[in-house]
Amino acid sequence: MLSLGAATICIATGISWALAREIGSFRLFLMALSLLAGSALAAVGWWQLVAGDETRVFVIVLLAALSGGYVAANVVGVLVVPNIGYALGEFLPLAFVRVLSWVGIVVGGTLYVGSLVAGILALRARGAAMADEDPAL
Repeated sequence: MLSLGAATICIATGISWALAREIGSFRLFLMALSLLAGSALAAVGWWQLVAGDETRVFVIVLLAALSGGYVAANVVGVLVVPNIGYALGEFLPLAFVRVLSWVGIVVGGTLYVGSLVAGILALRARGAAMADEDPAL
């Protein structure tokens, strides 16, 4: 399940932010934000799998919104972290943040597109089911 992969990467990014002492106490805020976002991605991904036909489309839209926000947050992470050339030593946590942000862009973007496709398919299936129930449609 791609949403669990995105959640795991999001949480790992938050942990790497917590280790980046170069950015001061703001790192704890970024870690907390990443933990919240990662848990939300995991929960909504799970809800999408177990949702009934009536609510599945809404949950998929929510997953698409979360994954779009996740991609945007990772783009900001790439832009904020200076290009340190992945030097070892004191900049290692920031190198992890940068690498995990790039991975998050790819995984989150894939999740976003997958959510849009799943939403279209769910809408199509829901429309077909409603047409079968009401012959007037």
